[in-house]
Amino acid sequence: MSGLKRKGCPDKAGIDVRFAPVYAIPISRFIVWWRVRAAIEQLSKSATLTEAAHASGFSDLPHMSKTFKQLFGFAPSSLFKPHTIKIHSN
Repeated sequence: MSGLKRKGCPDKAGIDVRFAPVYAIPISRFIVWWRVRAAIEQLSKSATLTEAAHASGFSDLPHMSKTFKQLFGFAPSSLFKPHTIKIHSN
């Protein structure tokens, strides 16, 4: 945001006023989603969780993990755990 302000853009409230009606989401939430998407992309390229967190703009791995869990209901580390498929028959 500070980079935008230096370029003559309005403050955060001014950006939100223009962004939210068009995209139906506050810019702060959009940025969170963008960072999570960027982290997932990094993980798909074999980055570690910490590398993905830093490359996508999170301050650290716990910050990314907390955000990821709030959005999806599970931690990003669970993406790397082997999953067991159980078939139930009647």
